[in-house]
Amino acid sequence: MSRTKWSPWLFIILTILLVFYAQLGVSDINNNHQRNKQRHNINQSITKTNNTRYFKRWNGRTCIAVESLLRTNRRVINRLGKAIHKVETDPDLGEKEKRIRANTFRIFVRELRESESTFYSSLNSLRRSLRGGHQNIESFKLASKRRLESLRKAALREEQEYNAILQAERYMEAVEKVEKYENQTDQSGTNDDSGAAGKIMDEVVQGLVVAADRLEAELHHDIFEQIKHIKGAKIQAVIKVDAHAIDHAKGHDVDDEDDDDDRGLSILIDSKSNQYVLSKPKDATVPHEDHHLIQDIVFIIILAFICGLFCSLLTLPAMFGFILCGMILGPSGENTLKNLVQIETFGEFGVLYILFVVGMEFSPDRVKRIWKTAVFGTAALLLGLVSGGLILGAIFNIKPNQTFFVAASLSISSTPLIVKFFQNTPPSPSVKSGRCPEKDYESHLLGVLVMQDVMLGLLIAILPALAGKTASGDGGSMGTVLVCLKLIGSLVGLVILCFLLSRYIIGPYFRLIESLNSNEMLCIAALALAYCMLLLTDALNVSMELGCFMAGVMISTQGHHTAEKITELIEPLRDFFACIFFTCMGLHLFPTFIMYEWTILLTVTFAVVFSKFLIGVGVMSCLVPRTYNINWIVGAGLAQISEFAFVLGVRGQGMGLISREMYLIMLTITMLSFLIAPFIWRIAIWKFGQDVILKSSTPAV
Repeated sequence: MSRTKWSPWLFIILTILLVFYAQLGVSDINNNHQRNKQRHNINQSITKTNNTRYFKRWNGRTCIAVESLLRTNRRVINRLGKAIHKVETDPDLGEKEKRIRANTFRIFVRELRESESTFYSSLNSLRRSLRGGHQNIESFKLASKRRLESLRKAALREEQEYNAILQAERYMEAVEKVEKYENQTDQSGTNDDSGAAGKIMDEVVQGLVVAADRLEAELHHDIFEQIKHIKGAKIQAVIKVDAHAIDHAKGHDVDDEDDDDDRGLSILIDSKSNQYVLSKPKDATVPHEDHHLIQDIVFIIILAFICGLFCSLLTLPAMFGFILCGMILGPSGENTLKNLVQIETFGEFGVLYILFVVGMEFSPDRVKRIWKTAVFGTAALLLGLVSGGLILGAIFNIKPNQTFFVAASLSISSTPLIVKFFQNTPPSPSVKSGRCPEKDYESHLLGVLVMQDVMLGLLIAILPALAGKTASGDGGSMGTVLVCLKLIGSLVGLVILCFLLSRYIIGPYFRLIESLNSNEMLCIAALALAYCMLLLTDALNVSMELGCFMAGVMISTQGHHTAEKITELIEPLRDFFACIFFTCMGLHLFPTFIMYEWTILLTVTFAVVFSKFLIGVGVMSCLVPRTYNINWIVGAGLAQISEFAFVLGVRGQGMGLISREMYLIMLTITMLSFLIAPFIWRIAIWKFGQDVILKSSTPAV
């Protein structure tokens, strides 16, 4: 009875206990689920640090993630250090393989340390920016400059690491090829009884591999590492563009991958829009050629022929056509030429060959006869033009040093232009009759022009003093005087050396060459002599053109037959490069600039040309009293401005001596004087050329 009474209550109690324990289990499961969820969120927060979007908003999780990253970075760096030590002490690896693998690990270590350093530098940059004055433009400029320098250095380090990775990758590929070849040879050796030939081939192949590696090591010059530490070297951002993409479409998409088949067709463009082409490739075993340079020369020759023919049909000098060709192809026209610097360098050879041929037409007797006119005439012309310039400068409140520089630059006349005039001028009746075997005005005019080329070196020497800067270190004005005295001493030593060479060495030298009966060797020998003198005068800081002229004079001392034969061989080269030279003159003619201020430019041009004409006539009248009307012809020949005014103008602008506007004015009036000079010369020859007869008979030279 009692047993049946307690059984329902016992069942109820057990049920309640089971329900209570079930609730406790559910709560424990929920708590474990919450703990796992939190742990998952923490791990997810750490893994999300690789996403840059996660750091756009700074919060507490970001600090935790950054701290975790820095700790992980230090642990990885320590492990990589141990791995490097293990690789370097591994006896099973070769020295080269050890170096490659260890360098690979070191690259990764540098990358990790650089990333950490960049993080701290960014924080410091932010702190400096917040401390700076927000209304001061100089603080922003300084901060931007610092960021730019840091980015340049970072880009340089990244470029070096990338090149190291590529080198390691190439090495590993070479090792795999060698191992694959050795495996193939081993399998073929086991299957073939004639293993002697296979071993010989293996030795030959291995020898070729070693020779190729040695050649690559000898040709490899890490010029980048050497140049970047030189004082004055600057790291700049450039853009490498495929030239074909520029030709076809300027907006064309360019592949970002490296072009391993680069043959010099790509160009580099810096932030100042200067363009650079490949001049010396790293791999010297592969031929490179600049197709655009070839195209530029082809375009110049074809268009120069068309323009020169057109001007010749109009009874104008062909030189006009060459200048017109440069104006059409240059920046002021169609802008077709891409290698302007290289083209102008080729044009300088035209000046060198012209003076070389002029020197061969000069005999020592002619030099003795006109040296007084050359020296004193050049000095008097410079003094007269500079004096007039200083007077005008005082009237218009222009600084004396600027006036002196501009007047001295404009006092120099162009030798190649006058030589072209001589070639196109028909001989006078006195020459045909034999009474005057030499055009005497040619001797005096060329003497003055060559001496002006020498004076160019003196002007370059005193240019720092004119710009208010010290010359020759910290010597000041005394340093400038010493430079001028050194230049004069170099000229005297050059004349003595040329005299000794022409008397004792040049004669046997050319007799040996002529004994070979080879026009090819005779031409090369003459050019080698001219280039040796060019290098000598350049080392002495004298005009290179003077060296070629002196080489021609030394050849003229060996007799008329030798000089005439060499002249016939050199004249085609002279005409070719002279065409390029006058085309380069047209590159600097800008019709739009002339049209903007044509009244001022034409007035200044005619004033300078007329002043040089009058001063030249007056000076020649005092120095050459024995001849009729030579002073007028020489004055007409000097009434133009030399192309070397470009050189002086660029240097003067770089030193702050003249402004950009003054340089453009000098450039324009120089080119306009080139266009006016042929008409002045023709008028002078037509009016006074028929009466040029020496009073006293002059023997043939």
